[in-house]
Amino acid sequence: MPKVEVAIAFYTVAAWRINRRMRLGRECPELDASLVFEPDEWMAAYILNDKEPPKEVWQGMEKVASFVAGVKFARQMEDRH
Repeated sequence: MPKVEVAIAFYTVAAWRINRRMRLGRECPELDASLVFEPDEWMAAYILNDKEPPKEVWQGMEKVASFVAGVKFARQMEDRH
């Protein structure tokens, strides 16, 4: 499979996940964040926004994903030492 097709497949899945979460947040703002996010994802959103965690999180998915990757990397580095 050519690299372009792999990239398109990846971005399609990512776009679908973001769109689904965005729609859920608009239609069900009272929905508990833990139903659609991993704990590291919703906690990272609060750290990035320097706020106390409410019951739902629906903003900044790109920043959250990057921060979660950094947290996971830091944990892996700790485990190696």
